[in-house]
Amino acid sequence: MDSSTELIQSILKAVRIMEELDRSGALGIREIAHSLDLGKSSVHRIVSTLKHAGWIVGNEKNGKNELSYKLFSIGSNVVKRISHRDFFHKKMEQLCDSTGENVNLGLLFRGEVFHIDKVESKSPIKVDVGLGTPTSAYNTALGKVLLAEMSGLEVTELFKDYRFVKTGKNTILSLPELLHELERVRTQGYACDNEEYAENMICYAVPVKNRSKSEYALSVSFPKYRYENKPEEMEKILKELIATGRALSESG
Repeated sequence: MDSSTELIQSILKAVRIMEELDRSGALGIREIAHSLDLGKSSVHRIVSTLKHAGWIVGNEKNGKNELSYKLFSIGSNVVKRISHRDFFHKKMEQLCDSTGENVNLGLLFRGEVFHIDKVESKSPIKVDVGLGTPTSAYNTALGKVLLAEMSGLEVTELFKDYRFVKTGKNTILSLPELLHELERVRTQGYACDNEEYAENMICYAVPVKNRSKSEYALSVSFPKYRYENKPEEMEKILKELIATGRALSESG
């Protein structure tokens, strides 16, 4: 029997509605129904149920609906359960202090990278990704270093129908190109995003292993202009990142 026949469709619709509110912000019933191609009566019943459960709140002034802070509470608890979280954050702070650049910790879920911790630099020029925010994996250093832990067949299955979108000057735009890049990542042990996710930004990432399996990835990102003609300083950042990644892996 196809496992999809055992799924409860009303729950799937509820999840889609919550994901749409996460993407778009506050929406009315008609807007949700139109965006997801669902019936208004069905959307109304599901939204009313989610309101009763505390997952969605309504704005009485404009009649729109948005996610409640209950989701934030659950997400925060998930992050709190990360093994050695305090030790990880302390090491990230030390890495940020020594490099002067942004440090991020992420994990891979269904082809997207979720940022679960970060330490921001004091520089006004940086790529700021909010905690819990999903970003694509194919064009980020965090994503590529985690995808490199998967086999070529697994990556192919994940991206076989994927629409690659250009976000930077050097964005990977095809599955063959991605597979080739992941081979390089596996060989060198780290990933580099050189203006792939955003123009004029560079990011290095290394795996954080738990019993030989990469559970998380650690990155340092910085503006390209800051290190023009300073390859030795970029090499120093990479070496410090690799050393911190090893320290975090050894704590697992």
